[in-house]
Amino acid sequence: MKTLIKILFLSFIICSCSNNDDSNNQNDSELILKEVSQLRESTSTSDFSFEKYHYREDGNPIRYEQFYENSTTNIRDTQRIYYNSDNSIDSIYIATSNFPGHVKYNYQNTELQSFDVLWFQLQPGTYSFTYNDNEIIMTFDSFYEFDNSFEQTKYTFNNSNYDLLISLVENKNNFTIKRDFTYDSNSNVTSIVESKYIADIDDYVIWRTKNFTYDDKINPYKNNTVSVPAILNNFGVQLFSFILQDNKISSNNILNITSNIPSSNTINVIEYEYEYNDLDYPISSVETVSNINNDNGSQDFYSTVVYKTYTYY
Repeated sequence: MKTLIKILFLSFIICSCSNNDDSNNQNDSELILKEVSQLRESTSTSDFSFEKYHYREDGNPIRYEQFYENSTTNIRDTQRIYYNSDNSIDSIYIATSNFPGHVKYNYQNTELQSFDVLWFQLQPGTYSFTYNDNEIIMTFDSFYEFDNSFEQTKYTFNNSNYDLLISLVENKNNFTIKRDFTYDSNSNVTSIVESKYIADIDDYVIWRTKNFTYDDKINPYKNNTVSVPAILNNFGVQLFSFILQDNKISSNNILNITSNIPSSNTINVIEYEYEYNDLDYPISSVETVSNINNDNGSQDFYSTVVYKTYTYY
């Protein structure tokens, strides 16, 4: 599932692309993200990536492209999205440098029941959903007959409309992790508490906390359902997005992420600085990653710096 989370991305639920209504009712001051270029520099290497987004006239995304390059690798990826007549997503075709793939969605009436993954960069199989008031359970069934592994994730929301994810419990082969979420008044995630289940004490033990602060400007990714890595977002489930893709689901732009693992001697800090246009959309950003020693409070030199520029339609 860790690989899946890195590749995929997720708001609930469902029967049509999550921003259809918003796109059709955009006012003149709303901008649609077109391109993002990124230069990442670390102490040992640097890489460049470029993202481009394509939409139908009604605002629904139809294609996402990414180009990635460093000293040893040159990769180009494309995702193409196909729709049913009711604007629900029918399928996505993924063309990557090494692993082409296909995702097919299955509905009952207008409710997403499952999706089939035929992509060997992930584990091929079917992800099925069951719904119960404010809870959704996703179960994975591998296409491989020899694969007897068990994967199931339970999502608990604040209401039966699935507006805000309150907790997520992921069980894979009897290894269980729980994530609890809190929010501010703009529905931005302000904290994630990750706990591991310990059978010997029959309870959860916190192993990491993440805290977030935000600006009061517009997040350009907010209504963009093809953000990278974005397949689960396109699945119509958008659940993992604010776990590893924090900046692509919040209403506002993240200023700081502080991660603390109690058993570790360091705190990881990610800080963001932005330049905005007259409509309060970012046009550039600088992201710095550093570590703080828990014992003496000293801060390491910046291990990674990421420069981004944003353009809009």
